[in-house]
Amino acid sequence: MSRNARAAYESGEMPWSKWTKGAMLEAARELDQAGDKMPALEKLTAPALRCLLLENSSWHHTSSRYNATNFYRVNEDLFTWEPAEFAEAVERAQERAKQDKQEKTETAGETTQKGRFRWLTWAGTRNHPKAVEHVLERAVVTIRGRFYHVKDEKGNDVVRKMVGSNGTEFTPAA
Repeated sequence: MSRNARAAYESGEMPWSKWTKGAMLEAARELDQAGDKMPALEKLTAPALRCLLLENSSWHHTSSRYNATNFYRVNEDLFTWEPAEFAEAVERAQERAKQDKQEKTETAGETTQKGRFRWLTWAGTRNHPKAVEHVLERAVVTIRGRFYHVKDEKGNDVVRKMVGSNGTEFTPAA
């Protein structure tokens, strides 16, 4: 973690996945001077709270490979809104969270197709990586959630790859 990422944690910013319901409610209590918004916030689920409260504040390098990670903070302007505006925002956040959940469950369906499957694996060293291309002409591919589960024509497991990952391509048989 970079120094700037540590400073962001200390100033109340965190990555999306680190914002638990308790952490969001605690930050909201500090910002809600009048205390009139807390009853509505406490009834929301964690995904709805994230949709309502969090705003992208910055990004920082994390890990030894300098990955870029977005950091979020609680939107302070939300606590200055009128009660009617705030109630509408709460309702929209609940709807957005429901839509996100529905999209995830719809994509969790399972389909199986035959076709050509191409993917990359990496060999070599960290300083001199080398991409090795693999092609399976008659693959049986099951799309389960966000992953390809690939078997050869005999039914042997070959590989599991994320849909849309770099170097991964599936062409269904005609």
